[in-house]
Amino acid sequence: MGELVRLVLERLTANKVLFNGNGSKLLRTRNSFPTKYISEILHDDCGVYSNTRQIMDELGIEGATFSDMLLLREVCVVVSRRSANLAAA
Repeated sequence: MGELVRLVLERLTANKVLFNGNGSKLLRTRNSFPTKYISEILHDDCGVYSNTRQIMDELGIEGATFSDMLLLREVCVVVSRRSANLAAA
């Protein structure tokens, strides 16, 4: 699941929808977004996003806005739900 999220983030960044188009080399590296990141992001308190900030630091992403964090969380929610639906089918 982590790789799927990474691919979505990479595409959103390339299209300048996320991080003002300024991702990082690590974000473009295969398997650099472990699935545990999804869980950590989804466990963040609304409006605080401390786990999300830490993960972005680990990925070398600087200057992320509040909107970037909201979108990152939404990507994780969508991928997580889709995965759960596929597993339940």
